[in-house]
Amino acid sequence: MTLSKIQRDALYLNFIKTFSNTDCWIAGGAITNVFLNCQPRDIDLYFPSTLARDNAVKTALDIGYEIINAGPLFITLKDKLNVEPYMIPLSGWDKSTNSRTRPIIFDAIHLGNTPHETIMKFDFTINQIAITKPTLAHPDGTLISSSTTQEDIIAKQMRITGNHPNRFLPNKARQIIKNLLKGFTIHRDELAKWFENVPKKFNTSQDQFNWLVNYIITYKR
Repeated sequence: MTLSKIQRDALYLNFIKTFSNTDCWIAGGAITNVFLNCQPRDIDLYFPSTLARDNAVKTALDIGYEIINAGPLFITLKDKLNVEPYMIPLSGWDKSTNSRTRPIIFDAIHLGNTPHETIMKFDFTINQIAITKPTLAHPDGTLISSSTTQEDIIAKQMRITGNHPNRFLPNKARQIIKNLLKGFTIHRDELAKWFENVPKKFNTSQDQFNWLVNYIITYKR
């Protein structure tokens, strides 16, 4: 798997060199999106420890970001200084018309000590991909993925794997819905890994969408 320059720029890959005092990597859905030629709305930036993450957040605050949300694993930051509308999909997009050099929103996260540890916690093989910070030896960063990531992105099929700490099933249903809307498909047997009483057959992805929406609405703890 390789990324073109326009795809690397869409991930603001050079921006992560801002955090020069620590290792860090972009991982997950933003990279999947650029492989689909779609501009990600935000990026998830991972750090090898909570201390490294928190120090990076301090750096981000110093250069004009503000904290807009936080949880046990993540801190969400928004650019206060260089805010522009989200860009259109990459297909047919003239990169020269965009002057952004850093993301409008990014999440600073600690989830594993290495890129490989991080991606193997992700729920779907299509998102088990990371790119490391550019270095002199690797100026475009290094892509790291699971064995079936490329195959599944090309086939636009979701396979459930990984061991993500967020196990709240309605959130997982929302993730599947989001990917269905991007044109991905998922087999009924994959849904049954997480959910009980899954219908034995779905005729269309719309049927899956409707079932998952109903699951979220009727969910009881």
